[in-house]
Amino acid sequence: MIHYNVWFSFKEGSAEQESLARVGRFLLDLKERGQIFDFKLLRHRADSGKTRLAPFHAQIVFADQDQFGRPFQEVAAAGMRTGAHGLMIENVDTFIVEIFEELPRA
Repeated sequence: MIHYNVWFSFKEGSAEQESLARVGRFLLDLKERGQIFDFKLLRHRADSGKTRLAPFHAQIVFADQDQFGRPFQEVAAAGMRTGAHGLMIENVDTFIVEIFEELPRA
């Protein structure tokens, strides 16, 4: 499994709940179409001044390398700022990505 982790925030003045709903709808669509294995959306519980991370975290899981490439190819072909992906990132300010792979259990 490949874990694509995104810590993000929204631009000042954007509607937080609607922006989060856009992220959720985009990821749910990917999951329903088999483009990702699963996802979770999380909100940081610490006060904003007590962490270096952005307040929101998307944990996106891919089954394997083949699945990992598919949504990125799809977004690149359509254009990063168009369609559902464009709507999702429209109000995103901070965006930090880290990618991990699962280690086999000992």
